[in-house]
Amino acid sequence: MKILILMCYYNRPNIVRLALQSLANQEYDNWQLVFVDDGSENPGRPIVEEILYEHLDKVDFYNTNNTKQEKESQGGSLFGMYWNEAMYSSDADIAMMLCDDDALYGQYLKDLNNYYEAHPEIIHSYGHVSIFNPTEYTNVQDIPTDTNIWLNAHTYPINPNCSVDASQVTWRIENIKAHGIRFPFPLTINLDAALYEQLFRILGLCEYNGLVTQYKGWHPDQLEHHKDAPYELKDL
Repeated sequence: MKILILMCYYNRPNIVRLALQSLANQEYDNWQLVFVDDGSENPGRPIVEEILYEHLDKVDFYNTNNTKQEKESQGGSLFGMYWNEAMYSSDADIAMMLCDDDALYGQYLKDLNNYYEAHPEIIHSYGHVSIFNPTEYTNVQDIPTDTNIWLNAHTYPINPNCSVDASQVTWRIENIKAHGIRFPFPLTINLDAALYEQLFRILGLCEYNGLVTQYKGWHPDQLEHHKDAPYELKDL
């Protein structure tokens, strides 16, 4: 199965390397990356071309070319528009989001393919994450595989709206297209939750797939929003 990875990048030239490295290191290679630069002063395309130089035929580049002032005037970013365009034109089977401060876990794409192949009845599913501080690493291979697994207390079908992180949910694109489900724009905050609410309302509960999906980047500028995190904040 072909897996579509939707990534939005904004001015994180060091951290985004980990996300791209994690993709380059995947054993499973039937994927497509949609890389949207949200008007960064530090362009992401050269970094993608450096790290994914052997896979550039699988990468589609977009740039919103939005300034900060334009985003404020229009109420947010337009990257959801480009994700819609990419998703509806893609021939991929499964789609997911990957934030520029996260990284794919181990052999996740291979495991994800195996899961959907074995469960043709599943439309969308979610897994768990392993938390880490991306500011502490320059190479994804240095991230310990035994970092804290954040279970979210979920091992059952859920409404994923505001219940899990963006990269934890994957979905079959054919169902998105059949029901006209789209990312809203210029909404930026909770863009993932807005999509997941549509998936739940139209397609039902999101199934637990039992996989660890990603290294979830929780770094200093996010920690104040996660005081209920199941670990000591000082450890990050």
